Order: sequence, then structure tokens, then C-alpha cells
Amino acid sequence: MAAEIEPKNGDTLECAKDAVRAIRSEDEQRAFTSRPPAKTPGPFDLWGGSLDAAISATRGNSDTETVNFGVRAARVSPHNKLSFYLISIF
Repeated sequence: MAAEIEPKNGDTLECAKDAVRAIRSEDEQRAFTSRPPAKTPGPFDLWGGSLDAAISATRGNSDTETVNFGVRAARVSPHNKLSFYLISIF
């Protein structure tokens, strides 16, 4: 199926409907082309994570006490994911 496009100069153009990605007015097009380019994320951007701590104690035939620490971090970008975690038990 084809779409007909008629610009101001009067020449009619035909193209496939699936080839049309956007239709904008002149004001919208000016605003679109004048916007600043997207910022490329730096090495310290896009990070997220958590810090966990826990204490566990048991009583009965034997008494135990455990202290746990955990760290998780991940950097997720549109192209890859870097993650690490650390768990320590005392």
C-alpha cells in the first residue's frame, strides 16, 4: 500500500506506508532538529545497587551467632550489563 505526500511545491510523492517513520509540521521539525544531542552515559552513570547486613543467632544444643554483609551493584546500559556481588559471613 502506498502513501501520497504532497509538499508545498506541489510535486506529489509516493512511498510505501511502512517507510514513513514520522510526519511533522514545520514548527515540530524545527523543534526536533534544534534539540541537543543525547548525552552518552559516562563510566559512573547507570549504576544501581544495594548494601545488606544481617545478624543471626541460634540457641539450643549449640549456640551460634552469624553476621552477614552483602554488596550488589549493576550497571545496565542498552548494549550490555555489568554486575558484581560480594558476600561475607563472620
